[in-house]
Parts: sequence; C-alpha cells; structure tokens
Amino acid sequence: MKIGFDIGGVISRYPEKMIQLMGILQMGGAEVYVITDIPFDIAVELCAKNHIAIAQDRIISCDWGKHMDLCKTKACEELGIDFLIDDRPDYCAVGDFIGLVVSPRPLTAKYYHETWVNQEKLAT
Repeated sequence: MKIGFDIGGVISRYPEKMIQLMGILQMGGAEVYVITDIPFDIAVELCAKNHIAIAQDRIISCDWGKHMDLCKTKACEELGIDFLIDDRPDYCAVGDFIGLVVSPRPLTAKYYHETWVNQEKLAT
C-alpha cells in the first residue's frame, strides 16, 4: 500500500500526529511518501528541519506549472499511490486513488502548528 501526505496544511498543521501516523504506517509495511507542490529542495529541508523521517526519494515535488491542479494526480498515478492525504479537495478529487481531505482551513485556523519550521523560518 502506498500513501502520500501533503506538507502544507496537513503535516505542517498537525506535525506530531501526522509524523506519528506516517511512522505507524511505515512500520506496518506501507510505502509512505510526501507529495507536495513545494519545490524539491525546500521540501527536503522542511522535512529535515521538522524531523520527518523519510528518504529523499520518497519526497515528491509536483510540477504545478506544468499540470496545475492535476499535478498531484499525475504524481500519484505515476507512483501508484493508493491514498492521498491533502487539505485541498481539488487535489484529492481526480485520480485512481482514495483522496482523504484534511478539513480545509477557514481563515481563522492556523496553517502551521507553532512548532513547525516553515519556509519563512528557513530563510532566517
């Protein structure tokens, strides 16, 4: 079984629980991926700084410029992903995988958990 996790709004919003879930799934034999539309180098650095234990070849940076809202669909199809966990319903809506949507955040909800090292913090 292959499961993809989005960074922004999913892992970044609930890092402790999502990282724990990723580990449990890996221990159970699932192939876990980080599937993001963040540039690869930044995604790798975010995973490292936020203690996400995942091999770099399991961090997939989707080409939004080329495929737009289907960028994650294309990646999931190429990888044979069974489940995609994302906060964007449109990313979960199309494809031969089960899309699990973390409830999209209202304007008042936090996108990042207070412990999350985000892109702005990487620059400092």
